[in-house]
Amino acid sequence: MSRQFALLAFALLILASSCQKEDDRPVSVSGTVRGAEGKKLYLEYLGIQGITLEDSLTLDAAGKFDFKASAPEYPDYFRLRIGSEFIPFSADSLEQIKVTADAFVPGSFGTNYTMEGNGTGKAIQAIWVIYQDAATDIAGLMKQYSDGKLSIFDYQTLRDKKLEPYKRVVSEIIYSDPASQDAYFGLMQQLDGSYIFNPSSPEDSRLFATVANVMVARDSLSPRTKHLYDLALRSMATVRAMRKRASQAADTTAVKNTIPTEVVGYIDIQLPDANGAKRSLKSVAAGGVTLISFTSMSADWAPDYNGIVSKLFDKYRASGLRIYQVNMDTDQHAWRNVIKNQPWVNVIETRGGASEYIGLYGLSSLPALFLIDKGGNIVLRASHIDELEKRISTELAR
Repeated sequence: MSRQFALLAFALLILASSCQKEDDRPVSVSGTVRGAEGKKLYLEYLGIQGITLEDSLTLDAAGKFDFKASAPEYPDYFRLRIGSEFIPFSADSLEQIKVTADAFVPGSFGTNYTMEGNGTGKAIQAIWVIYQDAATDIAGLMKQYSDGKLSIFDYQTLRDKKLEPYKRVVSEIIYSDPASQDAYFGLMQQLDGSYIFNPSSPEDSRLFATVANVMVARDSLSPRTKHLYDLALRSMATVRAMRKRASQAADTTAVKNTIPTEVVGYIDIQLPDANGAKRSLKSVAAGGVTLISFTSMSADWAPDYNGIVSKLFDKYRASGLRIYQVNMDTDQHAWRNVIKNQPWVNVIETRGGASEYIGLYGLSSLPALFLIDKGGNIVLRASHIDELEKRISTELAR
């Protein structure tokens, strides 16, 4: 184990389950929301295991509110919510927070607000505003993709560019103060079921390790610390595996840093299906033309994407096309509802953005499509549906 994680290993020896919130040390959140008369305002706790309602009320013309929440044992996160708009913030015990916000215009509640009495409110607000800007831009790109104006991989390339400002700002926060609640908040944000910072990227992996290291030193018993520590270890293991594979590939002149669009052998995947049984890519792909689809069933683009995959399968199923589809988000209930009528193999990666397959398959964003020929070689990483369909037809005819 590297020296960087010597402290982590020691700290984990004393990790134990503990209650995250204590009722006798309340967090007080009060303030005013203008322009939201008749709307429901919620205070929610953003726990590591999910979201818990703490308090709520219907706003009157004055817009005044005064909420109380059970204080976290360790610094943690809450949010104020109206509909699908949020104001996230961190809080410790005995916090007294005052928020003033406007909700006159749709989308303004989560961006046009001030917060007092919370040391990390302003930094988290800055992160959140940049996140929402990126999410809005990416939604626009998805509309272009849905309208047929962008290919899947054009969408992915532009999506990555839209996320660059967010990653730049958060990286600066992490390196300037990795122990802050802001650093953890920015690092752990997700979009379409995937972490914005890629745990399988060597550069991003260092950020996960940096924040995990200081969190163990500060709050070794915190459930968030254990979660991030586990994620950082998996991230390092994935990066090592990628480097090993790249080194081996360079020796055999097969591949270098990631899977290209030329012929290479595929990496086997073993994940559970809807019945909990492990299904391997190898068992599906053996001797046949197989489409590997990495997707996120909860993403906004999922319905359109599912329609594209379904059309391909309907057209080429009789000729022998097989599909192995990997859902990369962790909402198993939603996933099961969507796949009920899908006649191909569906598996779920319950580790989501922490999966080593993200690095091993060189995924920077979703969706992603790879085509395996009858000999077990990846012959295409699809950049356009027309290109993919043409290659499927060619390989099935061989």
